[in-house]
Amino acid sequence: MNFLIESKPSEKVFWKSLKTNNSQKPLLEGVNLNEEEKLEVLAKHFEATFNNKEGTRQTNFFKYYKTLKFNKEITLNEFEMNLNKLKPKESSGFDLISNKIIKLFPLTVKNELLKIFNASFKFGYVPKIWKIAKIILILKKNSDPKLPASYRPISLLSCVGKLLERIINTRLTEWAESKNILVDEQSGFRKGRSTQNAIFKLIESVSKKFKKKQKTGLVLYDFAKAFDTISHVGILKILNKLRCPVAIGNWVQSYLDNRSFKIWNEKKSSSEKIIKSGVPQGGCLSALLFALFINDLGKKLKKLSPKLNFTLFADDVSVWCSHSKINCINKTLQKATMIIKKFAENRGLKINVEKCNYLIIARNFNRPSYIFSSNLNLNINGVQIKKTEYPTLLGITLDNPKLENLLNKSKLPPHYLQITNYVPYTIQYSTIRNYLKENKKRLT
Repeated sequence: MNFLIESKPSEKVFWKSLKTNNSQKPLLEGVNLNEEEKLEVLAKHFEATFNNKEGTRQTNFFKYYKTLKFNKEITLNEFEMNLNKLKPKESSGFDLISNKIIKLFPLTVKNELLKIFNASFKFGYVPKIWKIAKIILILKKNSDPKLPASYRPISLLSCVGKLLERIINTRLTEWAESKNILVDEQSGFRKGRSTQNAIFKLIESVSKKFKKKQKTGLVLYDFAKAFDTISHVGILKILNKLRCPVAIGNWVQSYLDNRSFKIWNEKKSSSEKIIKSGVPQGGCLSALLFALFINDLGKKLKKLSPKLNFTLFADDVSVWCSHSKINCINKTLQKATMIIKKFAENRGLKINVEKCNYLIIARNFNRPSYIFSSNLNLNINGVQIKKTEYPTLLGITLDNPKLENLLNKSKLPPHYLQITNYVPYTIQYSTIRNYLKENKKRLT
């Protein structure tokens, strides 16, 4: 169960573990309330989380000319292609229609469902039953079961609604990639991209600077509950600004509007609560909508300095800078920090300074690590960003064993895995990249 708690909902192992631990334990154990009252207390707690102040719905979006390519009717081929990607054992929402049932539909029923999907897409209307989340709560590790904040919400959505959402996501992704809208540094949930891209980019960058006898300062930023708090109106403004396909934009507007949830435990549920902000947990569209929402941050960082490097992976932001002088590194990284701070304020996001951290990497033959003794003076609203020896980048702790494990996952042969105390200096990203390209067919 500890592994389940520490995993992210985006990880396959998380959902696998959830299925084997699906018997819920009593909620708010030890609190002198009946089950219905406990569910209401928890529902009100999470209702406050999904309540960004900029939640007011606006209707003046997507009034430009409608092009044909991404606005046309959904075809049976699209339907079948996305249906094949569904996992049969995935849990259903309140409508109780599972993926397994949908996959067993005869062709006549599929055609009728396709008509419903096309009506939803054409008129920009998402049925209410598809927008009600069934939330199951899991107690966080080493947390007080009497406190509502000690529970982690897991959302189960309508499988039928998620199938149409997957189709819309496929189209929106194709549109975004065809227009080169996302900055190249964004690797989150993009085809052919993974956490390895970001890790290898850092390794390559640091390796090159080592050869020039330069140090590298790395800062990892944390947005507080970013996926739960981004503004619905903010998302629509971005899509409108980017002139996303009209039918998709209108559908997304209905998809985000008037969402709700109920806390579910042992066949009992709380009253329905409205979700006024955030992208749906477990939704196929959520990662792409968030990536589009913060895409301008990448553009702003690109303009700051040629010495600055960064990676984005959904809501994870990592920035680094290399130079022979610590004060130059500090100056550039503080400017980047101010850009991120201002962007967060403008978009209604909050930076959790306590969870932000930095380290300095420098080649030093007299020490078994890369941690350099100098400090940086980086702050957000007067609060200092803490220094750490082994930060966690995209779930990977930056020490030698974890890097070796990362490369093992890449299926590289043994002679590429000669990890020493100076991993960034001895492993060349270009070598790894070329090997993966040359052996792509054999490795897949």
